[in-house]
Parts: sequence; structure tokens; C-alpha cells
Amino acid sequence: MKKNMIMKERAKGFISGVLLTVLLTSSVAVLANTAFLEVVFNVNHVVVNGNRLNLSEEERPFISAGRTFLPVRAISEALGQPINWDGSTGTVYIGAVPSGSPFLHTVPYYDRSRGHAGNITTPGQVTMAGVAYGGPLVFVGGNTWFTLHNLNAQFTNLSGYIGRVDGTHMSSTTFNFYGDGRLLGSFEIEAQDLPRHISVNVTGVIQLRIESVGTQGAIGSTSRFAFADAMIE
Repeated sequence: MKKNMIMKERAKGFISGVLLTVLLTSSVAVLANTAFLEVVFNVNHVVVNGNRLNLSEEERPFISAGRTFLPVRAISEALGQPINWDGSTGTVYIGAVPSGSPFLHTVPYYDRSRGHAGNITTPGQVTMAGVAYGGPLVFVGGNTWFTLHNLNAQFTNLSGYIGRVDGTHMSSTTFNFYGDGRLLGSFEIEAQDLPRHISVNVTGVIQLRIESVGTQGAIGSTSRFAFADAMIE
């Protein structure tokens, strides 16, 4: 009985913390968030670019709730890519780490244009052209909405990706970036465009205004555009 309790605790910690622990049974039911999840160890081999990985017991892959969980460090090393963990934002970086700091984590908006609260949102992630992007600032299209950020002249560059959020109306918008009332950059996004990487020089800027201006004929309640994966330095 004691052994089973220990195994359940280890499995629970693994699922919640994305850590591989030593679980020696072929199948074990665990309790996490008051729901039972079944962990099945039937992934026998992991092959990367034709090379079979020699995984330790602690790196053992498993399947739970229809998803296969693999040891990210072993996979990244097999691909020849470094791996880094940012605990402050809960981000795993495989390969190059973007320079700077996550924008909204570092400089959240202190004010926004007035209107319905859903006109400006900051969900955990969005999908644009089938790719997931994190830390997004999302604007509803069809009107003009803006956020204000206090940079306090501490930064030099702001970069990220702009695009239309998947599953929303095929509309278009223009992202404008103002620093202390001066236009720093203006970027148009058409509905069919792929997400585009942009960069704005914010050297010496105290107040930053990010503005989304919907085009004529846009349906504001269903079109959404995001500024995501943004970094400031």
C-alpha cells in the first residue's frame, strides 16, 4: 500500500511539473486535480533522425489522456540544440533564446482604450496560421483599440509577431506603435497574410502606445489580431 502511494505521488508530480520520475510499473492510475489519469508506458523506442536514443529510466516516455510525453532535454540534445528554462515565465527554449525579456511580462499595459473588456485580451497563447504563439496581446478588429505601456526610457527595441488569430473573421488591420506621441512604426496585416516578425526602435521612449486600427468593412466582433511572442530589450 505504501509503495502504491509513493508511485502515485511521483506520477502526480510528473504530470503537473513536466518532470520524468522513476515509475516502474507498466500502467498506473494517478490522482491529479481530483481526476484519475492513466499513465501507460508502452513507448518502447524513441528515434531521432534515424538514431535510437538510449534513455534512462528517469527519461522514460509515457502516454496519458491520448498524448505522448517525451523527455524534452533528451530530444533537444539529440537534435543538437541547447535547452533553457525560464521559470519566471514558464517557458522552455529549444535552440536560440530570443534576446531581451518577454514584453507583457516585463511591461504590462497600465491603461487601455475604453470599451467592452473583450476588445483587448492577453490569453496564454494564440494560434496564427497553424502555429502557436505565446504572450499575445489580442485586439478585436473593426475599430481602433490601444494599450498604454510605461517604458520609462529603459529599453531600446521591441520585437514580436503580428497576425490574424486563426478561426476569426477574414478581416485586416494596421498595428501602429507610438512613442511619446510620435509614430515609431506602422504595419498592415491582411487576413490571408502569414504572421510577420516586426521590430520597433523604442530608445528613450517613456510612454508606448500600441494601436490596432480596423479597416473599413471589418466585422469587429469576430476578427482578432495579435501581437505575440514579443520581446523587449
